[in-house]
Amino acid sequence: MGNINANDFYGVTETLPTTLSTVNVVTVHAVHLNNGTLYGYAYEALVDGNADSKSIRFRVGIVNNTFAGFVMVSHREHGSFGLKIIDALKNNLAGKTAHKDAIAEILVAASATRSGISETYDGMIPALEAIVTHYLSKI
Repeated sequence: MGNINANDFYGVTETLPTTLSTVNVVTVHAVHLNNGTLYGYAYEALVDGNADSKSIRFRVGIVNNTFAGFVMVSHREHGSFGLKIIDALKNNLAGKTAHKDAIAEILVAASATRSGISETYDGMIPALEAIVTHYLSKI
């Protein structure tokens, strides 16, 4: 995405649609350049994890059909499967095409696909998929 200056942008908090709130996405912001041109979208989710209810908070941005970034704000996952999912997304999501398949491909490459019960997977992946669907419906 190159070097950007935060002063060149402003955000507009949008009304959270049910399709996002039901999977624990808590905010969505349309990000505009100061001239009013839509630049992208920023999302925050607070989802269940292995450690507890609403124990994983993450942010993701999408610009030009590309995941611009993924930030893990907080989590209490232990060092096994949950952390594999988090690390795979944190280290590989930015720069990928904003599509559900990109998420799946990252998890497969990291051997972090769901094979049984996973609170981390069940919290994070539906939220990310809903974010992608929302973004694609807005552009």
